[in-house]
Amino acid sequence: YILELGKDSYIKRVIGLPGEHVKIENGKVYINGEELKENYLQSTVKTEPTGAFSDLVVPEGCIFVMGDNRSGSDDSRKFGCVPLEKLEAIVWIRFWPFNLFGKVD
Repeated sequence: YILELGKDSYIKRVIGLPGEHVKIENGKVYINGEELKENYLQSTVKTEPTGAFSDLVVPEGCIFVMGDNRSGSDDSRKFGCVPLEKLEAIVWIRFWPFNLFGKVD
């Protein structure tokens, strides 16, 4: 998804939906107590609680988002959940990296 925060737009992956309990611990993401299978990440990527928001229930009308570059991503771990009205678009095709060019599921 592409979302607007202030005057900048970011491309982030939706991790948590309204009402879901998102918890980040031991390098992994858990949704409602179940480990989130993130096959789109390289096996060496660890998700750390880099901000104040690492154990919460996503409020109604909001989503919890994270970037795939977890160690360098400003995302919901730092700035909290994003209101749905801030969504600008849905990403449906990937250009980069070239070896992953194609439709995004």
